[in-house]
Amino acid sequence: LGNLFGWNPMNTGAIYTYGGGGCWTYGLKYGLTRVLPDSRLKGIRTNAKVICSQQAHYVQQNATDWLGLGMDNIVQVRTDGLTNQMDLAHLEEVLADLTSRGIPVAVVICTMGTTDAGAFDPIGKVREILDRHPNPPGFGKAILYADAVVGWSWIYFKNYDFDLNPLEFSSRILPILKENGIALKELSHADAVGIDFHKAGWAPYVSSCF
Repeated sequence: LGNLFGWNPMNTGAIYTYGGGGCWTYGLKYGLTRVLPDSRLKGIRTNAKVICSQQAHYVQQNATDWLGLGMDNIVQVRTDGLTNQMDLAHLEEVLADLTSRGIPVAVVICTMGTTDAGAFDPIGKVREILDRHPNPPGFGKAILYADAVVGWSWIYFKNYDFDLNPLEFSSRILPILKENGIALKELSHADAVGIDFHKAGWAPYVSSCF
């Protein structure tokens, strides 16, 4: 999987968990631990923010509740009405505002294949924006988590020859394969990725990898 995502497999590790919700929760915990390192001993005493799109999975509410951060610390970014992708201009506004007020961000979640709309957030551009707005001094670097539990398997098409089309996909499906394959190339920008084998992996039981 590390090879597929464009990571160095020697520096890639994984935790297997009960589902996409578990992956989302691990992503948030990773962010809280890196941004608020004292939280493991002293608990969460800072209202670090969780940034995701309006299309993000509803587990955002469960994860912030279960980990004691609170649902009020979720900040939803508008999405484009046509593509359902995260509005990058609004994301920049949100990050600039939080930075100006000295408020840290624990994690930014890009949804790479929404359950309902099948949208892929432009995670490479999100990384650029996030890097322009680092957390205030005294806090760790925010985590960029890719919720790819639905869309991860499109990564197999990132290097497919769409001109020759050796697998003879139909002209109707070929543009979709190409668009989604290109979107998944950007997973390398993530700090962590969540995938479900029991969705596109066709495993007959709940099995997920963070």
